[in-house]
Amino acid sequence: MWNTGRKPVAELLAQVALDRQLNMLVLLERADSLATLLEVIGKVTGAPWFFPWSACKRITVLTRFPDSFVNPVAESDKYTLRRIHLPGLPDLLFAGAHLPSRLRQSERSQAFATRSLVDAILQIESRLGHSRTFLAGDFNMDPYDDGMLGAGALHGMMTRRTALLGSRIVDGGRYHMFYNPMWGFMGDRTLDRRVRIAIGRVSTYVENGTCLIKCSFARI
Repeated sequence: MWNTGRKPVAELLAQVALDRQLNMLVLLERADSLATLLEVIGKVTGAPWFFPWSACKRITVLTRFPDSFVNPVAESDKYTLRRIHLPGLPDLLFAGAHLPSRLRQSERSQAFATRSLVDAILQIESRLGHSRTFLAGDFNMDPYDDGMLGAGALHGMMTRRTALLGSRIVDGGRYHMFYNPMWGFMGDRTLDRRVRIAIGRVSTYVENGTCLIKCSFARI
């Protein structure tokens, strides 16, 4: 996942895809045309890339998998949820998000905006029957902000041990938890190796953004 800042970066993206052997690229604020991206990335990596149709114009998902393996299951103007179902592998749910900036909204408004994303994820998880969910995006928030940490928001926990509990009860309501490995970039770099492997099965490169993960990944 990369917020490209409306800069043309097709050649750089192609080299990253090749060097890190990526299967999927998620772009925010892209400047390059889809035709240019698919042509350049395909030429450099030596394999065709695809753009699965999407109603979310703020987020671009490119993949080496045919469109039918990366289906949109819920979208808005701020997020896209994709069911990734590859032959012989467990289903995954990928969520990409681009949430409002603090330049335009208060911290309270940002926290409120995360609720529709969380509700959509929970609804799709219930429909698919699993919570193997990987969430990446430009949330325009720090890990300790209410929208990232609050029980009624993304609920991104600092440690895998806490997130492995799955959920917790706050004021009589049950709230599901994500593990937010981005806390590790604020001083503690001792990220859990198994979680890093789990993240690597979906994406190994997050630039100018944040990733959160449901700890059921560690069990597949």
